Formats: sequence, C-alpha cells, structure tokens
Amino acid sequence: MGENEIGGIRRFDGFGEAPSGHAEPPPPRATEPRPHAEDRVELTAPEVAALRVFRQRLHAHTQAQLQLAELPVTRRVHEGPTLAGDAFVGRVLAEQAQLAAPRRGAWSAARIEAALREAMWLAAGETLEILHELDQLDAATWRVVGEVLAAWGAKLERAAQS
Repeated sequence: MGENEIGGIRRFDGFGEAPSGHAEPPPPRATEPRPHAEDRVELTAPEVAALRVFRQRLHAHTQAQLQLAELPVTRRVHEGPTLAGDAFVGRVLAEQAQLAAPRRGAWSAARIEAALREAMWLAAGETLEILHELDQLDAATWRVVGEVLAAWGAKLERAAQS
C-alpha cells in the first residue's frame, strides 16, 4: 500500500476514491420531476389577499379565544403567500400551536383544542364577511377559503382516527 492509500482507497485532496478498475459507475440521475413540483399552486392577487386576511383574523381570534393579552411572537413557518389548502393549514396550525404555548399547563389540552377550533371557525366566517364587504368574494377567493376549510377538516378527521 502506498503512502496515499488507506485500506486500498487512494486519497485525493482529502477525499478517498476507489482504485481504478474497482469503481462502479454512479447510478444515473433521475430526470423525472419531483412529485411535489407538480403540486405547485399559483394564486392570484385576490386569493393571496384572502389567505392573508384569513391568517390575520385567525391570529386575532386565537388571541381572543386563548384570552391572551398580547400575541406572543411566532416563528413564521413559511412566509411565501403561494401556499394554499393543506400547506396553508399546516402553516397556520403550527402558528396556532405556538400562540397556545402560554396556556399549556394552565389549561387542559381539551380546552386549548376547543379554543383553537373555535378561532378557526370564527376566522373563516369573518374572512368571508370581510371579502364580501370589500366586493372581493369572487369564485376564486371563495374556492381558496373553501380549500383551507376542507384541508382543515381532513386534518381533524385524520386526528380523530389516530
């Protein structure tokens, strides 16, 4: 074995490489698009506005339902407004969980869960009301709010089954 070899592997700039004649070719790279690349959602400005209103109203109703004097600072899970449906619900539920942190230990888990569910329902209703008053409740914004509620309902069903 030469001084640049360790266990039959030659060293090259600090990295090992198999001796010539012993290396297998690397597997070919997949050229198929990743599955989630096809799931990308492009939202229009009114749809983005609807989700922002929904999120803001959800924070306000969560604060009220949890009887918090101030909203604790939340870490934004994902700032981009291009999330819809399940991804948006995942984000806002994570934010709700952060907002509920001051009540853990002081309130029962059932009480916290009931407060978070009520905040979600109130936020959805108020979002639709605000969009209607601003004459922004068209088919696209109605659909995006409906997708959020459907995704939330699906998460509740999965949680109930586990």
